[in-house]
Amino acid sequence: MTMIVLFVNSSLGYSQTICDGKVVMPAVTFDQCNTNPWILVFEDNFDGIALDTSKWEIQQWAQGALYGINGKSQEYNTLDNAIVSDGLLKIIAKNESIIRKAISWKPDNEILSDGIPNLRPYNYTSSNIWTKYKFTYGKFEARIKIPKGKGFWPALWTFGGNPWNEIDIFEFWNEYTAGSFDVSKLSKVHHMTVHYDYDNNGSTNKCETEYTGIDFSQDFHIFTVTWEKDKIEWMVDGVVKRTDYRYYSILGQTVGCTIEALQQYIINNIYPKDPMSIILNLAIQNGDNSPDYSTIFPSQMEIDWIRYYQKNPLIDITLNDSSQYPIFDSILNVIIGENITINCDYSIHSNQLLTLKAQNSITLKPGFCATSSSTFYANIDSTIGSSTAKSAISEHNDKNLLKDRDPYDSICYKQIIIIPNPNRGSFIIDFGLLNHLNYNVVVTDDKGKIIYTKNNIDTNKIFIDLKENGQGLYILYLINGQERTATTHKIIIQ
Repeated sequence: MTMIVLFVNSSLGYSQTICDGKVVMPAVTFDQCNTNPWILVFEDNFDGIALDTSKWEIQQWAQGALYGINGKSQEYNTLDNAIVSDGLLKIIAKNESIIRKAISWKPDNEILSDGIPNLRPYNYTSSNIWTKYKFTYGKFEARIKIPKGKGFWPALWTFGGNPWNEIDIFEFWNEYTAGSFDVSKLSKVHHMTVHYDYDNNGSTNKCETEYTGIDFSQDFHIFTVTWEKDKIEWMVDGVVKRTDYRYYSILGQTVGCTIEALQQYIINNIYPKDPMSIILNLAIQNGDNSPDYSTIFPSQMEIDWIRYYQKNPLIDITLNDSSQYPIFDSILNVIIGENITINCDYSIHSNQLLTLKAQNSITLKPGFCATSSSTFYANIDSTIGSSTAKSAISEHNDKNLLKDRDPYDSICYKQIIIIPNPNRGSFIIDFGLLNHLNYNVVVTDDKGKIIYTKNNIDTNKIFIDLKENGQGLYILYLINGQERTATTHKIIIQ
């Protein structure tokens, strides 16, 4: 059974949509809602001087648009057009002529699917950046100001590859009235679309909704999508604009949290279920939609911040077996709890990421290991799940424990760990299972001047405070008096 049903509530200003549904009868009763608190597990405030490439990347398989045979865009994407400055990420569209490969690893003269050789001219450059890891159900939120001009196609979206799996948080493009380009609608029509190849036939099934609002190019706005097992909801500045549910009653009504066994429901087929990357881009439309003399270059989409939250119960978590929380490749793996204890052999392998986020404590016992080229964050945040959590966002202290280490090194509990590094002037040296009594500590500045020493270490974890020494690069020497050896570590104070 296939159907298109649209429910419009004019008093609230949003709609509920089933673009493609079928009748199902669950065999068991289950609760589809998650009532746990939203917890921040990923963010980028773009406070540095360059894009953080541990979080973002360009997809090398399609830096250049395939603009032939009715292609929709015509820009070449490069990290050079993703500029971080003044606390903003600026994705800049430029009118400049270059010759580049559309797909980096294919031969120059190979004819691609759009009928044009791989090496081709581009009249525009921009950027199209993806998070390096994919995200599961959660809340995606960003504060963004879009550009205005004929031919611009700014978008914030999520994408999971095959089968086609996509949520468009927003898209803006050229608009038409009675078949003619309507400049008065530029940057005002907010498109919200879901794509999911539910029949796995290689062709996307999509469900589109739009509304005409204010001119979004005049100021920053907060665009939000909550993607949960029971519903997807779009919001702008906290106001709901669209809601899609996973299950509806046989009459097309919302059903709440409990799905009863042996009752008929309409299930929404076009409903993404697989992990997805977050994507920010500013494309240039093609054909009749191309920029004209009125389009101003360079123009930019400005991103103030982007955040991702998950709903998790705040309970004590103890891992006695790695199968309790398996780590998946290319996924943002997150463990959240009041107190987290890893009490088993638990390894983060190359190109895997794990974030531990605890309200009170994180304990890593022998057997924990983050191997080379993996990414491991540990964060203790007493505001998790509370009403004050948002106010502490700018000061949350995720620690990438592999950053600035030798790329062939690993961090295992049997080794010395410096947490955090980089830091704001203070850090902990954890000697793990090594005999701390054998060590002396010396810290110098980058010119070799000694600024700190500590002998007679009486605990396997010591706290070092260098806040009076300012930002910069420092060298930590751990001198083993018994073995007459010394190891050095770079310490970065930000």
